[in-house]
Amino acid sequence: LSPTNLPSIAMHTFTNSNNSLTAVDISRDGGILAAGFSDSLIRVYIQDPNFVLDVEAELEGKGKKLDKSNLMEDVKPELLSQKTKIRELTLIGHTNRVTAISLSPTSFFLISGSLDCTIRLWSIHTSSTLMIYKGHTFPIWDLKFAPLGYYFASASGDKTACVWRTSVGYPIRSLIGHLGDVEIIEFHPNMHYVATGSNDKTIR
Repeated sequence: LSPTNLPSIAMHTFTNSNNSLTAVDISRDGGILAAGFSDSLIRVYIQDPNFVLDVEAELEGKGKKLDKSNLMEDVKPELLSQKTKIRELTLIGHTNRVTAISLSPTSFFLISGSLDCTIRLWSIHTSSTLMIYKGHTFPIWDLKFAPLGYYFASASGDKTACVWRTSVGYPIRSLIGHLGDVEIIEFHPNMHYVATGSNDKTIR
């Protein structure tokens, strides 16, 4: 799989899942699938055989050392060779059901929303939380990365939608006007507009 060699059709089935599947997103090229569950866990499945992670080199390039004593269970030290192909990751951090997931355009990052009213930015390279965003007072129902990344938008049960920058932990715009839960949100391709849908039966 690659951006120029897309599958004609892709089927994904979750079997023997101990908890309900509550959110899902697939990368643009179909190589990565991220799923959120009712037990607050997120699982990332890397299907692209050419998706190679170089975890230690990335951290060393930023002047950091990899703490091998505090790795996620699925990223064991013996797997961390200079070029490591990781087929599945488990991301732990939310304290309640995961309700929304969005992969970045590059597929190196994902954002997740939860009934715990927080949004988390994750690095797929390091299986770690990079940022926790707080601003909504009710659960997050939908999340979308902007088409070029860096910005993302959220829809919440507090009747608002927000636009965020990944680099700061607070919203840069709050969109107020709906009379009910905002349940879905989407960016226009030019990133100048955001559309929201609500259970007040309106789209804005």
